[in-house]
Amino acid sequence: MTFPVKTLNENGSIGLSMRMLTSPKSGSTPPSRPENTLNSRAGCPDTGTAHPKGLFGALNSDKMQKKALHLGNVGSVHMKVTIPQLRAFVAVSREGSFTRAADVLDMSQPSVTTAIKQLEGALGSTKVLSLTKASAAFLPGIERILNELDATLADFHAAADGTHGSVAVAVLPSVATIVLPSTIKSFSAAFPKTRISLRDDNSSGVCERVLNGEVDLGVAGRTDHTGGVHFEPLLRDPFGAVVHKSHPLAQEQGPVGWDELAGYPFISFAADTGLRPILDTLSDIPDNITSPWVEVSNIATVLALLKTNLGIAALPKMSVNPIEDDVVFRTLLNPPLFRELGLITRKGRSLAPAAENFVKHMKDALRPQWER
Repeated sequence: MTFPVKTLNENGSIGLSMRMLTSPKSGSTPPSRPENTLNSRAGCPDTGTAHPKGLFGALNSDKMQKKALHLGNVGSVHMKVTIPQLRAFVAVSREGSFTRAADVLDMSQPSVTTAIKQLEGALGSTKVLSLTKASAAFLPGIERILNELDATLADFHAAADGTHGSVAVAVLPSVATIVLPSTIKSFSAAFPKTRISLRDDNSSGVCERVLNGEVDLGVAGRTDHTGGVHFEPLLRDPFGAVVHKSHPLAQEQGPVGWDELAGYPFISFAADTGLRPILDTLSDIPDNITSPWVEVSNIATVLALLKTNLGIAALPKMSVNPIEDDVVFRTLLNPPLFRELGLITRKGRSLAPAAENFVKHMKDALRPQWER
């Protein structure tokens, strides 16, 4: 009996090997058999002449099967077959006409005819337009191969242009609250099949996640943790005095000077955070700021303390959610102070298309912030 074996050649073509299994008499030796002679006449020297019945004729007649049984233990014929030839075979098989097959394939009829002739040459058969049992059995397998190939190529192109795939992002909690909702909304509308993974962390944590490959990109403040990461500035986020709505400083609107914060319990950040080094760049400011009453590690804790009116703080504007109605933000001047936020990526690494698309949407969401 015979069965096909499919291989992928280095030049991109598909190789088919027809293997024949027999049970020969003991001591018999299979006769030598040159390549590309699948359908040569049995009992005659191989001259390369094709079997009179072709790919769309009796490719696997009973007579051929009987002759194959005398060829030895295992024989193999390696045939170079191309994707266009297989597509032409499927189209002609399904349509029953070279003309209709040419229309389906958007090819000229001579091109389809040539493809079929080349396929028949590789298989060692000639053209007859009626499918035999052998070629009919051959058809579903070829269609399955082509469908899997088309699906794989579609997935490849989708990943290459960013319409599929995934993107992992690490951001500061303030960015997650203010910027990410609108970013995800627009990005998901444009790329609904791309998965998104989000992590929130402080600036050092964001850098670590980018460095160890846990995420594709991050958005955080500039820190001393710059080895191995690239920082692309996105915007400057101004600091302001944040107080409870009942606090005396909340009774007025507009900017406020640092000297006006003197005498109030000041809530600041620990030295290992991204914000404390920024505050430490200031000079000639009240002692309650340089020697704070309470030090914490994250903005959420600061806001929780402020909501109970336990003190005041200096925070970047984006860290105070606009829907917070328990606290008031007043921009600090004399001097003004800013937190620089930027895109963090690994040095020497290009972003995948899905990540690049996410960055574009995030920059669009940030634009009102830096145009303010």
